[in-house]
Amino acid sequence: MVQENESIYTRTEICPAKEAYEFLKCSGYPSPDEAINLFQDGNIFGLPDLNHEDLIRVYDIYGVPVAYVRGKMTHQAISRGVIDPGAIMREKTQTLYTDIMHINGHKFLVLVVEPLQLTIQLQLENETADQLGLALQLQGHLSILRARGFQPNVVSSFLLTCTD
Repeated sequence: MVQENESIYTRTEICPAKEAYEFLKCSGYPSPDEAINLFQDGNIFGLPDLNHEDLIRVYDIYGVPVAYVRGKMTHQAISRGVIDPGAIMREKTQTLYTDIMHINGHKFLVLVVEPLQLTIQLQLENETADQLGLALQLQGHLSILRARGFQPNVVSSFLLTCTD
């Protein structure tokens, strides 16, 4: 599709169009109207070879960039969700169950937090599988919970090995 569109134009028209496409990428994929207004208003310095015809040619050849369309076309107002006061956990004291799972030669640190019902898993690299590395990983999980206002009080450890 792009090659067909490029065959309509000459090589001297395609080169500035590619530069204009790079400009669009570097400027955060503005809408076609915004990009043309940038050139017409004289807000762009350092690109003397480009003009708004090159930008129009970019959209003719390559179409609207996918990065522009993704996440920008909803036009829906975002509102905060209503939090049910009954769903807020009053119990801040938590019990942690931690384990190292071995699955097909891969090691995982698994942490289950009760009564929060939170499960955290982390794949361990060989260099972090020693006791010091595991202690540092567990300390990181504990600090995350403490930063959220929870009070971990018991840490239980088990051993689980799966080969399938």
